[in-house]
Amino acid sequence: MNSPDPARHSTHPLRTKSPWLNPRRKRFWFVVVVALYTLVGFFVVPLIVKNSVLDLIQEDLGRTAHIEAVEFNPYLLSLGVHGFEMNDTDGVRLAAFGEFSVDFQLSTLLRRAWTFGEIRMVGFYFYFERFNTSDTRLNRLLTDVARDQHGEPAVANGGKSTWGFNIDELVLEGGSLDLADQNTTPTANIGIRSLQIKLTGINSQDGKRSPLSLSGSLEEGGGFGLDGSLRIAPEFSLTGNARTRGLALSAGEPYAQQYARVLIETGYLDSDVEISATANEDITVSGAIQVTDLEVKDTIENERLLGWNELDIDHFDLNLTAGNLRLSHLVFAQLFSRIVIFKDLSTNLASLVNKPTEGSTEADEDTSETTKTNQFNIIVGGIRVDDGAMEFSDLSLPLPFATFITNLNGAVSSIATNSSEPANIKLEGQVDEYGLARIDGTINMFDPVQHTGIVLEFRNLLMSELSPYTIQFAGHEIDEGRLDLELQYAIDEGRLQGSNDIVISDLLLGGKIEHPDAASLPLGLAVALLKDANGVIDIDLPVEGDINDPEFRVGGVIWKAFTGLITRVATAPFRLLGKLISSDTEDLGEFQFLAGRFDLTPPELEKITQLEEALRLRPNLVVEVSGVIDPTIDIPALKYIHLHAILLTLLGEDSKENDDETMLLDTETRPLLESLFKERYPDAQLATLKAQYMTPATNEAESKAVLDELAYVAKLKDRLMAAEIIGEHELVGLAQARAEIIKTAFRASGKLDEHRVRIVKPREVVSEDGEWVKLELAVANG
Repeated sequence: MNSPDPARHSTHPLRTKSPWLNPRRKRFWFVVVVALYTLVGFFVVPLIVKNSVLDLIQEDLGRTAHIEAVEFNPYLLSLGVHGFEMNDTDGVRLAAFGEFSVDFQLSTLLRRAWTFGEIRMVGFYFYFERFNTSDTRLNRLLTDVARDQHGEPAVANGGKSTWGFNIDELVLEGGSLDLADQNTTPTANIGIRSLQIKLTGINSQDGKRSPLSLSGSLEEGGGFGLDGSLRIAPEFSLTGNARTRGLALSAGEPYAQQYARVLIETGYLDSDVEISATANEDITVSGAIQVTDLEVKDTIENERLLGWNELDIDHFDLNLTAGNLRLSHLVFAQLFSRIVIFKDLSTNLASLVNKPTEGSTEADEDTSETTKTNQFNIIVGGIRVDDGAMEFSDLSLPLPFATFITNLNGAVSSIATNSSEPANIKLEGQVDEYGLARIDGTINMFDPVQHTGIVLEFRNLLMSELSPYTIQFAGHEIDEGRLDLELQYAIDEGRLQGSNDIVISDLLLGGKIEHPDAASLPLGLAVALLKDANGVIDIDLPVEGDINDPEFRVGGVIWKAFTGLITRVATAPFRLLGKLISSDTEDLGEFQFLAGRFDLTPPELEKITQLEEALRLRPNLVVEVSGVIDPTIDIPALKYIHLHAILLTLLGEDSKENDDETMLLDTETRPLLESLFKERYPDAQLATLKAQYMTPATNEAESKAVLDELAYVAKLKDRLMAAEIIGEHELVGLAQARAEIIKTAFRASGKLDEHRVRIVKPREVVSEDGEWVKLELAVANG
């Protein structure tokens, strides 16, 4: 019989296995803690972060925001935020990013510093807008932040040590910035795209520098970058090498328009510079700059104003703290500029400068005072122009002048704002095919009123190119001619002295063209009077005055001088002709005739000789002779001459020896007068007329009255002259005879061509002395 198993009959109970997640076990609670940590970290913390951020923005800042998702890894201590966007109070998007991540390091507890492995923001966007000089969207946001903190400043910790921070790497990539400035007209809008910023080893330790890399591009075109280092403590400091490549200058156009009415069509900036900046605003910048393909137009006339193919500045040094800017040579390749001098000597450049608006006086005064105390010193090593061009117009000249200069080369010497030493200018270029243009002299570039000595010289210019200007000026085209022009202006402490030497060769005016702005000047006649035998017109117009006088206008002085010259020449041409032959005769073009007569006296014949000599020097002039009469004195004289001729005829040939006044008293003449009286007045009684001139006897021996023969004959003569009739044709004949005698005298020597003296329509005049009739010659452009 088998014996029973002792184990089965043991009095000790069997040992059972306890559950692994026994609440009585520590491991259970460890698992619970881990699970809770995981749940809270992965699910709760993202909700808390998301809601807290949104509530903070909404309730404390008064802005709206949106977050697509928040992720937190409690084991890696990394936080990720996706799809963030914040709008301003008016709904404008202020900031956004696609992804933001932060890796927190546990070493924070050991280092007593907030430590992050990497902070990264991808696809970020920020919008900055300025409304006026002190009001921006950022300022409004910071004001709301300060208001939320009740305006209480942070309390210092009494000098106790504080926690610092360490960031292994800060990366901002794929960013965009939009900058809007409402303080300009038009509004300035600048877009920055593809912005990349990388900063490594950021540390709050004193003197620790962090490498910095930055790059981006402008929406308008071009890119920029910076490689350097940044120090945060104990003071901010930045050093690095910055560069731009093809940066579009048109982005700064709204700012340029605050100062000038210009439009930047193209222009690109390339630069390589070294930058150093500190917290106390000690900023220095040095390096090289190149500006290419610049095109600037003025917005007034919509014309090209300034441009160049390339501007090279080999080196520059800028120190904002010291207020100094030093530039090496400025080298312009294919520089173009358009300069217009108007009638009042103002320029198109001055007209483009924007005038201060109302209400800016106080600000301008403050700026002026600041400028006086903090004047910025600029030194330029010189300016060189290679293969430049200039469009130059001077409408202040007597003949409005315009030309286009090419192949312009030359230089301007060193200039400095803190020096009174004037700069030397030497430029030379080509005008048209064979013309020359030169600019030579000295000028204080920053205060030209104190010193300017400039000579602008133009040689061998085609006058036909000036027709558009002479039409506007005097209503005439120019068919032919060449111009030499030398303009000299010297200004010393506000006093101007200058001259305009204008030499015109072989000038030939074209047709008359009506123009509403054309001055009423006898330009054709003036040209003929001024042009010498060689076809040259030489005009010298001196100019002087006080520029400091607000009423002084150089252009006005020049214009007045020229119009005065033209007027004097046209109204007193014979005075000019007299000067040509050194004659001081005041009445060279005036001829005197006795009443009723047309013979020339010896003094008048001398004038003919003098005029012939002067007219040879002005071959384009034609003398116009208008016969004259004064009926008041010419008719009585003609009646006398007519009566006298009748008596001579009746007396026969022998009486011509007594052809004078005494002939009327001859015993032979008196019967003739009485006979003529009876014919003219058949109804009159001659005895009655004679009785009127009988006088009583002068002594007792004479018993009869005596005839006053002189009075009687004089009365007969007066009655007979009154009976004479002088017709219009006889007056015209006298005028014509006077004109013919002058023309004949001019032709007698054979020195003048027949066509250069012509007779024109006669006219009536009034004698100045009642004895002589004055005939005034005229001249015309032949």
